[in-house]
Amino acid sequence: MDFNINDFYFYSGTKPDAETLKGKKPYGLCCEVVANVFRGLVHFSPDRDEFNLFRDSFEGHPLTDLESLRENLPKILDEIFERAALLRLDLQAYFLAEMEKEVLRATAENETVSKSRMAFIQQFPKRKAELIKDQTASEKVDEFDSNIPFNIANLFFWAIDDESQQVVAKGLPLKIKPCNVGSPRFIPIFEGLRRFNPTKDEFAIIKGGFKARYAYRILTEHGNLSEILNEIFSNAALLPPDLSDYFLTKLGEIITLGLDKHSVQKLTFHREFDRRMKAIKETITQTPATDETPTKFFTTAQSVLTLFYLMKAAKFDRGKATDLLFAQFVQFITGKEPNTKVKDTTILKRWREVVDERKALNPDDLEAVKSWFEKIGLDVIAEEIGKRKKKKKHKNNKE
Repeated sequence: MDFNINDFYFYSGTKPDAETLKGKKPYGLCCEVVANVFRGLVHFSPDRDEFNLFRDSFEGHPLTDLESLRENLPKILDEIFERAALLRLDLQAYFLAEMEKEVLRATAENETVSKSRMAFIQQFPKRKAELIKDQTASEKVDEFDSNIPFNIANLFFWAIDDESQQVVAKGLPLKIKPCNVGSPRFIPIFEGLRRFNPTKDEFAIIKGGFKARYAYRILTEHGNLSEILNEIFSNAALLPPDLSDYFLTKLGEIITLGLDKHSVQKLTFHREFDRRMKAIKETITQTPATDETPTKFFTTAQSVLTLFYLMKAAKFDRGKATDLLFAQFVQFITGKEPNTKVKDTTILKRWREVVDERKALNPDDLEAVKSWFEKIGLDVIAEEIGKRKKKKKHKNNKE
């Protein structure tokens, strides 16, 4: 039978009753902490091999045995990271985070392993950084499949609460990729990103910003506030203005929260952060509108029209691809209607109108596109557009 983690009910201690199980297979684990690890694992829909790797690593604590930690910490670290390397990146991050917490929990009050515990605390982040570097160098796919266009609508944000060890954000929809954002308080922030529909690179900048532990760095890297702020605002400058403002505002709130008990650092950060935010807003306000600044975005019809005449100038052969493929290309170039099937897009409808040169088109669209080609000196294309048959305007339309 095919393995499906959703068929299991994970528990520790007394076996749950039949009503609690509701047809699921009971799977007893050694303690409540480990049971929580497996409950969180449900959100990743692991296959049988991935599940078995977690079971072998956590159940019975084979990698966190105190005697082993005391006698052979390097071997234990090797084993942890060898296993982690076998997992896909989202599951790998979860495995390493839970393994780190479990080792620290198991050694918290045992003086006989205090030296090994300190060595683990020092070496684990370094080994983790090495693993990430190796994966980047080998061009291993990241948490978003490389052959699938990134779309924030396809992500489900979750985190493990440090105190309760419970998964925050439940009810993972089918076919949605789980994305661990590191802290429960980040979940609403990442959910709020959906309205901006960020690109994959923009999302990576934002996620990196919230995982950078800036509050901790401000507290530990004394005298380095200016450099930290330079890093924050340099990353924000790579984002579109509205997304940049959202990112900086939310990141500022998170950093302030982290500095809550440290009044001096908090006041200094507030003063410098607010000064830079004010400078950005003043720059935007004082920037005069010029002829080079478009007053509005192209409509879908104008975007399709523009690309059609550029492709026509390049002597594209319509017979070498379907209208669906050309519409998909326009969708890719313009970024319009990203969540709509190509066959249902306005792009495809407008494309079919434009490629049939017997059809008359909206004169306003033709004039808008023609004027841009004239501005950038592509007069041949502008003349071609000028020859296009125009629809008659209705009487109630402005001339």
